[in-house]
Parts: sequence; C-alpha cells; structure tokens
Amino acid sequence: MLNVVKATARLYYKVARQAFNALKKHPFKPLFGFLFILAIRVLESSGSFFPGFVGGMIIGLAMTLVLASFLAFISLIFDSKRFNREEVQATALAMFGPLINTLFLLFIGLFLLKPILMAVDTRLWLGIIYIVLFVLFNPLPEVASRRGVGGMQAFGDSLEFMKENGPEWLAGILILFLPLIAIAGPTLLILLISSADPLQGLFLLIGLSIQVFASLFDFLDGQFGSGVRLIAMAFGLYYLFFIFLSRAALFEELSHSTRRKRVREYDLS
Repeated sequence: MLNVVKATARLYYKVARQAFNALKKHPFKPLFGFLFILAIRVLESSGSFFPGFVGGMIIGLAMTLVLASFLAFISLIFDSKRFNREEVQATALAMFGPLINTLFLLFIGLFLLKPILMAVDTRLWLGIIYIVLFVLFNPLPEVASRRGVGGMQAFGDSLEFMKENGPEWLAGILILFLPLIAIAGPTLLILLISSADPLQGLFLLIGLSIQVFASLFDFLDGQFGSGVRLIAMAFGLYYLFFIFLSRAALFEELSHSTRRKRVREYDLS
C-alpha cells in the first residue's frame, strides 16, 4: 500500500513537471485567456438579444465553440507545438463535434430528470445527481479533447477510465484545487460540484481562478491601483492553464499505464 502511495506521488510530480514545462515553452500563450474571458462575458450578456429556446440554443452553440477553442489551446500547448490561429481554429472545429454531442446528451438527461425529481426533494436529489456526474464524468473534457470522441462513447470511455483510475484521478484533481480551496474556502468545491454542466463548470472555474488570485492582491490596491488587478488576472489565467495542462498530462499518463505497472516501475527505480 505504501508503495502505491509513493508511486502515485511520483506520478503527480511527473505530471506537474510536464504542465510546467509546457507553460515554459509557451510563456505568453495563457495571456490569450483574456480573449476567452471577453467572449464569455459577451455571450453571458447577450441573453436579452437572443430570447427563447432558439436564442438559448444559439448561445449554447457559441459557448460550446468557446469551450472547444479553449481545450484546443490547451491541447496544442500540451503537445508543445508551435501553432498559429489557423491551427487553433482547425483543432477547435475538430473538437466541436464530440463536445456538442456530449453536452447535448448531458442536457437531455438532466432535462428529463428534473420533472421526475419535482415530486420529491428536488434540491437534495439534484445535489446527489450532480455529485455523481462530477465524479463519474470528471474526465469528459479530456476524453473529448484528447481522444476525439463524443456522445455515448465519451460517457462510456469516461466511466471506463474512472473505473481503472478513479482514486488517482480524483486525488490529483483535489491537489490541483488545494491552493484555490485554501483561499476561497470549501464553498469552491460545492460550487464546482453543483455545476454538472461542463460549460458552466469551466466558466465558473475561470472566474474563480481570477477572483481568488485577485483577492491575494487586494491589500496592494491602495498603493498600486488597478494595475495590480491585471497582474492578479494574469496569475489566475496561468494557474487555470496549469490546472488544465496537468489534467491533460494526468489523463495521458493514467491512460497508458496501470497501477501495477507504476508500482513495479517505482520498485525498480
């Protein structure tokens, strides 16, 4: 058991180094995250211009394209490629199909469940369902972006991945969030778990990452003014990219190894 823990700790160290090295090779790319923030803000405020079901679908498609672009950016940075705008667009469009299929199934499932839960304590059961979805389908972004699959196959692959690697994956994700939890408190986890929709969860994570780092610089506001806020937002973006690069690295490492193999490699080292 002790060797399993040590082998897993070495895995996390390897993953963190991969994420750090990817950022070191592309030191300015995370700053493009400001464009994602701008796109999110514009789409969030455009609800009044696109009312009704059709308007919601249009905004949902646009949000999915933003998510695909973000994951494409992460994937290209993780692969340590020199890339341009055309490559980001091509990768994002390739990811859009699997993502929209997966999100559509998730939306339909939750939509069908809500009327059934109206007869009982909806808040309690929805909370339980959100936690189950958060745990079982946590690697959905990586399944869609790294394997290029969507729809039912993405859900099946996510379940299979969690069956084989659930403890290592969830413990690694928790470690990544520890700095944010230490600053923002346990409500951060509650908010993220309650956002079973990956779109909502991603946008919430972006906002919280920036907000948490901004709070660290609050005490400097009086001396240095609003410029410090921009520095805080940059820190938040870099940490956000580090989280998703670490997720990609951990997903790849766990997908191409087994617990027994990692322990054996540790014993031989």
